[in-house]
Amino acid sequence: MVNTAFLSAGLPGDFGGIWFATRMLGAARARELFLLPGKLSASAAADAGLVSRVVPDDGLEAATDDLARRLAANAPGAARAMKQNLQTAATTTLADYLRVESERMVAGFHGDEAPEAARAFLERRTPVYADGKEVAAGT
Repeated sequence: MVNTAFLSAGLPGDFGGIWFATRMLGAARARELFLLPGKLSASAAADAGLVSRVVPDDGLEAATDDLARRLAANAPGAARAMKQNLQTAATTTLADYLRVESERMVAGFHGDEAPEAARAFLERRTPVYADGKEVAAGT
């Protein structure tokens, strides 16, 4: 359950919720959520784009384990650069973003992870990155 009841409590909001909601949902949807306070069900929060997935209570642990496994299966350096790209995309112009993205892409090509991923694909095996761990993405 999501509740945007700040206004009902005589408060203007806190912890950057309005700032984040405006960027995530757009100004009109954020205004609606905060100026017309009320409770949102989990499915309504998902429909609004406030959450990416809704699972039943008894499926939370399995969903969390699956998510962690999928994240861990990625090349760590590429994942770190991807997170930097996502942050940069939110805070810079397209021209500045493309410059740093291309620098990260070139660095990725010259690193160890992309060649290992390509070899693993061709050999039909799970990649093993520098940490020596083999993590299956789908198990």
